[in-house]
Amino acid sequence: PNSKSQWGLFTRTRLEAGRLWSDLVEIHKEARKKSQNPRDWPDYGDLCGQTKGIYADLGAQSVQQIVKDFCDCIKSTKRLLQQGYKETQFPCKKPKYNI
Repeated sequence: PNSKSQWGLFTRTRLEAGRLWSDLVEIHKEARKKSQNPRDWPDYGDLCGQTKGIYADLGAQSVQQIVKDFCDCIKSTKRLLQQGYKETQFPCKKPKYNI
């Protein structure tokens, strides 16, 4: 960013991405509390539906990419837990900035 207005947009976008990630962490955490069965947890389509139109400073494709990255994280975590890596945790951090 070369100007104050560009920095402002850049900062708002990063904050919005962090807010989206934090919301995804909460949605998934609540789903895990309700059911231990991964089949009951929200998938990519569910999460996209729940986040559609909420994040004004992010384009639809950006939201979809962050949701996809989050789902990839969940998938990797499940795989590692199945392989016996007990120290592995589902995403739980809520960053101020997340890119």
